[in-house]
Amino acid sequence: MIKKSAFLFIYISFLLTACGFKVVNKNYPLNFNIVNIETSGENRINFLIKNSLKNNQNSSKNQIDLEIETFKEKIIKEKNIKNEITKYQIKITANISYEITPGEKRGNFSVSNDGSYEINKKYSQTIKNEKNLINNLTENIASEIKNNLINIADDF
Repeated sequence: MIKKSAFLFIYISFLLTACGFKVVNKNYPLNFNIVNIETSGENRINFLIKNSLKNNQNSSKNQIDLEIETFKEKIIKEKNIKNEITKYQIKITANISYEITPGEKRGNFSVSNDGSYEINKKYSQTIKNEKNLINNLTENIASEIKNNLINIADDF
């Protein structure tokens, strides 16, 4: 009985390890080059995303054209007993259309991220909180865009 279970265990582990699954290594240099980025929507968010994507340029045969459309939505999250706003929630959505030139592959995907910030007694501190949140959200969105483009170019 023990020999059968050991044989079965070895057989199943062999099947599972030889399935052809390949781990995507995101540490290696990018195998694509972003040639053109066209943006519409929120100007500051577009500027931050564009700068983050342009930092990783290299010379590769896969050239990608991007069209990015961003939306920022500011919602009241909490109010206190006096009906004063205490927290806001910001949701940033980016719709990305891409075109890979050598193989004429086209597609689109969407990335969104949200977070909240508190209202302070000083208006300048509230504006600083909002600006920091928007910067953090756009950094996350830019990294998600890079990861999606890596997956798409890796499949190509």
